[in-house]
Amino acid sequence: VTTESKTVNETIHYVYENGETAHDDYIAQPVTFTRSVSTDAVTGEKTYGDWSADQSFVAVDSPSIKGYTPDHATIGAQTVTGTSSDLTFTVVYKKNEP
Repeated sequence: VTTESKTVNETIHYVYENGETAHDDYIAQPVTFTRSVSTDAVTGEKTYGDWSADQSFVAVDSPSIKGYTPDHATIGAQTVTGTSSDLTFTVVYKKNEP
């Protein structure tokens, strides 16, 4: 019996409408999941246990940039499991009308 682990990441990109970077990316503290893996000594067949309990990324407020409005004021809390892929979001800032 061995233990297998998996890490899930969350990244939020902040860009202007033209694609240029508006603010440094937000990179959350990664979360890690583990599960047991049993290998049959004769056949080599592997049996996988359940991933550890679900975990969550906290909600993240988009940074304020003078003269611009983000298309998402907040990226909500995200619950992930051992089968989840990395999460990537992009917040686009639109120039305010004069």
